[in-house]
Amino acid sequence: MKIPHIGGYLKALRKEKHKTLKDVGDAINTSASYVSQLEKGVRNPSDDVLEQILKTAFLMNDSDAEIMLRKWRIEQYQNIAEGAMPDVSFKKEGEVPVIPYFKEIPQNFSSAKADEYWPFFVEDADIAKNLFIWQMKDDSMEPHIPEGAILVIDRDTNNLPYRSVILCRAETKSNVRYLEKRDEKYKLIPANNKYPVYFGENVEVLGKVKKMFINV
Repeated sequence: MKIPHIGGYLKALRKEKHKTLKDVGDAINTSASYVSQLEKGVRNPSDDVLEQILKTAFLMNDSDAEIMLRKWRIEQYQNIAEGAMPDVSFKKEGEVPVIPYFKEIPQNFSSAKADEYWPFFVEDADIAKNLFIWQMKDDSMEPHIPEGAILVIDRDTNNLPYRSVILCRAETKSNVRYLEKRDEKYKLIPANNKYPVYFGENVEVLGKVKKMFINV
């Protein structure tokens, strides 16, 4: 399955607005080549860059730009999650294994009893053994992951890609963050910049986000 990069959404909107690469580059004081790299997925645009393009190059108001960015990020993340974990769907209880759901992540997580068990179909039984379910408690990952989203988490944290979306424990509470790792040092970054960035000290990585469910 080919995963659409957010640059694809940016390109589609640029064409809809009848703008050239140079038009966009000039509007945000950069080159047409840079904008082209964003659209092709060669570069991964930050939310700040995307907002600048939407507001300055496409003349969108703050509210419309925020809604557009949230839509793009949710669509992109859902596609990534589906690509990483194929053939996953809910089915009736009794037909499939159950996956543990935790309202809060306890300190002794490896041996903790779940609050509930949810029926959940996973094609690969080996993957299912590592999964648990948790609900997003705040807007720290807005607009990428909305508050209240149901997240399927994989306990396997080996070989995490750069900018993986992970569940961690920091400052005694569970948080979802982007993971950046260099030279064995962690940097955990929120999508919403009103929340803190965490560093490797006293941070426990609990799992990587594999799939998200939201109410629309």
